[in-house]
Amino acid sequence: MSTRPKPKRLREDFNLHLLRSDVVRDVFSDHRQSIVTHRQVGWDLEFTGVHPGTLIPSQRNRGGAFEPRTSPYAFAGLGEEALKILVEIRERFGLKIVSEALDEPGVDLVEKYADMIQIGARNMQNYTLLRRVGRSKLPVLLKRGMAATLEEWLLAAEYIMAEGNYQVVLCERGVRTFAQHTRNTLDLAAVPAVRRISHLPIIIDASHGTGKNYMVTPLARAGVAVGADGLMIEVHCKPEEALSDGAQALTLDEFEHMANEVRAIHDMIAPVEEQRRFRAVSS
Repeated sequence: MSTRPKPKRLREDFNLHLLRSDVVRDVFSDHRQSIVTHRQVGWDLEFTGVHPGTLIPSQRNRGGAFEPRTSPYAFAGLGEEALKILVEIRERFGLKIVSEALDEPGVDLVEKYADMIQIGARNMQNYTLLRRVGRSKLPVLLKRGMAATLEEWLLAAEYIMAEGNYQVVLCERGVRTFAQHTRNTLDLAAVPAVRRISHLPIIIDASHGTGKNYMVTPLARAGVAVGADGLMIEVHCKPEEALSDGAQALTLDEFEHMANEVRAIHDMIAPVEEQRRFRAVSS
């Protein structure tokens, strides 16, 4: 039985560092391509202005080098070459790299290039993989499984932390239901539920959670309103030409518009949230 002390419930006691960047102190946007398809796509995103210091508050560049696809015939990534492309972008613009690892050798490779390891929904209960990233020094982004309960999701995070890595961020990306109007059903109720019982930060993947680009901005707004610590948003310079998930990708203009809207919502509710935290500490 683990002897790890039970973490405090107050979220303000939790401080996760991604190199020199605090992940959880303000709403951040993680702009992403579901998968890096070729060098020019990555550079097109950056030259158009999706990086810190512009009007678009993106702090991380999530790009898939290894992508678990439903069909074995679908494009599944460039592997190490994609990671090298992401490194070039980081060196020029300072965007931290978040990339998925599918297995233990994949973790070794992602550790070599990236700043944060993603564990995808299909691997949420891959306990061998969870233990391996638990021994990593990099932060871990843990996506919720497509049919996972909150308890199963949080216990998966415990597998990582039990190995000594407490730098875990949860990502709600939608669950499988009978709904046909969306790719998945984004469980926004999971955000306040997790915040009530866990110290871990939680972000929303509004792209996979809907599968349709016209729904991404409304769900991103809702995610911030219910208390998400960040957003993961699919962005592509030419969604109609994307080899993966183009239907749920925002254009750069749409991404900037969304960012402005969610920032306004965050700025409105932030003082109320701060008062709530103060009362919790004082009680």
